[in-house]
Amino acid sequence: GIVYMADAVGTQTEALVIRGLSVGVPVRRVVRLESLTGVVVGLSLAAVALPVVAQDLGASPMQASWVLLSYMLVTTALIPVFGRLADLFGRRRLYMTGLALLTLASVGCALASDAPTLLAFRCLQALGAASVITNTTALIVDAFPARMLGVGLGLNSTISAAAQSVALERELESGVK
Repeated sequence: GIVYMADAVGTQTEALVIRGLSVGVPVRRVVRLESLTGVVVGLSLAAVALPVVAQDLGASPMQASWVLLSYMLVTTALIPVFGRLADLFGRRRLYMTGLALLTLASVGCALASDAPTLLAFRCLQALGAASVITNTTALIVDAFPARMLGVGLGLNSTISAAAQSVALERELESGVK
């Protein structure tokens, strides 16, 4: 959670505490990381946190809009491409590569110190997300026998919806408006 602490000169500051250990991460960067990560929650939570992130980075209204638009545009354009690449190079390999890129780009989003850097990492994030989105259902189809396929797809949808709900609730509780 977030606690308020006094530094050496008595100024009250926010600190992120994970399992009782204070970590030196600015709270706004944590909000940015939580808000701009994940395939399922990446777009909706970015919209929720966008005003805070834009203000924190000094982004213009146009740049703030592109934080969302770049993700949607890149993801939408690349899903068909990654479908074909998965056929050529394998679903699992493309999925794992996309997941790694998505994770690294999410960290980049959290560490971005200006709007252009955030936009670049959002595009990389979308590149990874497109690979993950393209291959998730295909991997589930491969993993479950035909008689259990409905269960597998249902679990995926349920977990995705639950993750989005929990993440959105956390964002709203953290004061992002």
